[in-house]
Amino acid sequence: MAQTKSALDQALEDWILSWASLLTAPESVLWWPGLAVGLVGAVWFGRDRALWGRAADYWRELPVDAGCFIANSALPFLLSPLLFALSLIASQGAAAFVGALLGVGAIGAPEWPLLLLAALAAFVAGDFALYWTHRLFHAVPWLWQSHKLHHAPPVLTPLTAFRFWPWEQVVHLSGNMIGQGLGLGLVAGLAGAEVPALTVLGVNIFMLAWGLAFAHLRHSPVPMPFPRALSGWLISPHMHQLHHSSADQHRDRNFGTALALWDRMFGTYALPEKGERFRFGVDEAHDRDVGIILAVLDRLLGMDAPSEKGEQFRVDEAGWYISDEALQHVTDMWSRLWRSVGPAALCFFAFCVISYLLSVAVGSYRSIEQLHYVLVVLFALAGAGLARPPFGVAGNMIVRLTLLALGLAANFVAGAFIYLVRYGP
Repeated sequence: MAQTKSALDQALEDWILSWASLLTAPESVLWWPGLAVGLVGAVWFGRDRALWGRAADYWRELPVDAGCFIANSALPFLLSPLLFALSLIASQGAAAFVGALLGVGAIGAPEWPLLLLAALAAFVAGDFALYWTHRLFHAVPWLWQSHKLHHAPPVLTPLTAFRFWPWEQVVHLSGNMIGQGLGLGLVAGLAGAEVPALTVLGVNIFMLAWGLAFAHLRHSPVPMPFPRALSGWLISPHMHQLHHSSADQHRDRNFGTALALWDRMFGTYALPEKGERFRFGVDEAHDRDVGIILAVLDRLLGMDAPSEKGEQFRVDEAGWYISDEALQHVTDMWSRLWRSVGPAALCFFAFCVISYLLSVAVGSYRSIEQLHYVLVVLFALAGAGLARPPFGVAGNMIVRLTLLALGLAANFVAGAFIYLVRYGP
């Protein structure tokens, strides 16, 4: 007798399967044409090497960015019933209100101009909602404590766009779905019938266009402007980079996601000067929050002793203080650690994803048992072989052998667990 999947099981399965089309699905945030457009913009506007900063900063922020991306990518699947309900309630409520107010009769099957209007209304209303949820997380002090995770990194990459605590992302997703529902409901009320948004490749045409409008450069060091007239209506990458500036006068400007209209309406609009550069991050708040962690690392690694450059660590009434020298030591340590074990961790994650996809595709473990053993060995070898530990020939050999043993054990246990869950004992 076939077992019925729970809603949670189905959501998790859909999420895992979505990774197989991460670059090819038009609804994916990393759809390859959007990345390609961003790459063209980066090559054209980011030719100055000085824009890109230190490689060590990118390595240091990568685990947080990647972790947030992985965690938050599951939310649309896990929250789909909630998001659908919010959109439906907002849409029906707006349609009923507008219909009662104007008394418009049904117009029959909607033609493409009305579908286009519905797509525009959903896009604009959703963007309006995102403006206010974003501004809320800046205005309320305890919400800012959560949101500053997004502003903390001194370097920006496309993954920074997903650098939120999950509970904040829930607020943004919910607000956006309510806004889209209200926009669709407004058009439905005017038309006297439900009007779906015009889509291309299954995606709202305006959302698809925005994804192809250099959206990935918003979180990058590439200061790409839009023509001045267009910048009055759309948020350019350069304008959003101003929002990420560590300067206090910039942080509460340009809250909009796509449209600059809301910033102009509510007094938060700021247009950067041509060629203006910004220092990113949240210096005072970020340093105090991560300072205690870095200080502990300093103590453990013996980096807290005074040097010729002065004191490396102290605590005073201003909070935790970490010198640039000590911070660089920690950054270098993280870089060495990541080069040593990062590839093994990524190979383990890839093995788990592939094992789950195989378990979904086949009917029994017996049919892929041999393949399972092959994958265990291959991914363990890949994780050990790709490692670049900085410990000399003998030390590197020990590290790789250790990673190989751990990879074999971890892959085998994880694969067995996945197949046990899927097929039972």
